[in-house]
Amino acid sequence: MIRLRREGFCGCNLFAFFTPKAKRLVEFWSHIERERKHPFRLIRTLGGQVLVRYLMGWLSLSDALHQLSQRLDLQIKAVMVPFPEAAIDVDTPEDLKLVEEILSRRQENQHEVI
Repeated sequence: MIRLRREGFCGCNLFAFFTPKAKRLVEFWSHIERERKHPFRLIRTLGGQVLVRYLMGWLSLSDALHQLSQRLDLQIKAVMVPFPEAAIDVDTPEDLKLVEEILSRRQENQHEVI
């Protein structure tokens, strides 16, 4: 979870790219992912002002996306999904079991309503 100005957000790895130049975001995010374990390189990539605002709890999601949009000359927007389970990465057997249990409970609840 990423905490931004009094709110927490989880990504769910669902993206829509509407223009060819959107490839810049993919390249940028790949770079960020590679640098995530190297704080000083990450700071250099993101910029000190953004980092300070984040650390102080002043950075909102809209501010972060605006900064990123300006930096990459793109229009980047978030789409809020009403299913927190969308943020679960299924990359271990335990994750798969968790997702299967969630889906099973959801299916049982749908049958109860009918």
